[in-house]
Amino acid sequence: MSRQTDRQREAKKRKEEMRKAARARRAAASSNVSSIPPLPPSRSSEAHPSGWWFPKLGFGDLLALIALPLAVAGILIDNIGGVAACLALATIIPCAAIIRHNETKIWHRAVSCLLVTSISSIIFLILYYEHDKRELTKSEGVLYSAELPRPANRCAIPDSDFAVLAGGGASFGPSQYTNILNIAGDNIISARQDANGRLTLNTLRIFDDQDNIIARIEENGDFWLHQSARRIRPDWSTIIIYDRHDNEALNLRLINKKTISIGGIFRVKGHSPVIISASSIKINGNTFVSPCFRSGGGVLFRID
Repeated sequence: MSRQTDRQREAKKRKEEMRKAARARRAAASSNVSSIPPLPPSRSSEAHPSGWWFPKLGFGDLLALIALPLAVAGILIDNIGGVAACLALATIIPCAAIIRHNETKIWHRAVSCLLVTSISSIIFLILYYEHDKRELTKSEGVLYSAELPRPANRCAIPDSDFAVLAGGGASFGPSQYTNILNIAGDNIISARQDANGRLTLNTLRIFDDQDNIIARIEENGDFWLHQSARRIRPDWSTIIIYDRHDNEALNLRLINKKTISIGGIFRVKGHSPVIISASSIKINGNTFVSPCFRSGGGVLFRID
């Protein structure tokens, strides 16, 4: 009986020791886990629990907001040089602020600067094109030299002479005349030229096939155009007018400071229309090539 009791006691003691050992192992394991330092939260989760991250804004970023009024000023300024300066600053300032964010990947910064530059460039190109249109509208009766060489012509024209090219020939003289085109005694085109070679029209009278005037230069220098006609300024050196039949009633181009070309359909009351092209002149069904004529004064190009 006593042996059986001793065995039970020993078995109970061993079980108790095993339980203590298990508790000790669990305690040791628990203490090891708690001693491991926690991982620092990621930048994105710390700034935005949703996972999105945006760089911290500083004084330089606030200063970059000045690019907005600069861009607006660039749109409103009428001078194309001022437009370019404002838009250039509106590009450089925000790009400088973007580049300073070293915490952002470099390709992110590069793409952002490229986007800003592209937007500014597109705005500048649009404004540049519109500026040219506005300036051409203001200078309707003014021709600027295209600075092109004088086209080949069968006439021997001295380089120093001012020449009118029309009808396959030319009329030229030692100076630029006030009266450029005269038909049947009526001045159709007259102009004055300044020291820079710019030609300002003083007289212009274009009629349609019903003897209605469709284009003229007013006494105050304004260019008047009838609603049935249309005018095109493809560049600063050219004026083209189409009549109601969409025929080219006038094609005037200042090729260089010493050369102007004339074409179109010119009408004087009581006379047949004179059709001048680059290669010939047509009057009353008869076609001929303009002669080479050196003018001594008065009118540079005359058709009687």
